[in-house]
Amino acid sequence: IIDLLGDRIINVHIHDNDGTADKHMTIGDGNIDFGNVFKKLRRYMGNYIIEARSLESAVESLDRLNALLR
Repeated sequence: IIDLLGDRIINVHIHDNDGTADKHMTIGDGNIDFGNVFKKLRRYMGNYIIEARSLESAVESLDRLNALLR
């Protein structure tokens, strides 16, 4: 879908999931390949919105995303 929408993407909501439901899991706890996602979004310059079920999950997701993007 990222390839299809390309430059029309204006916001990105981020969370992980296990493929069974929209669980808003902490980044790294599900099965999404975020390395590939960010590779496809390399030209995207907008905001990333972390979706989480708790403050602790949001902070952990942010830490993991920062490590991934270094």
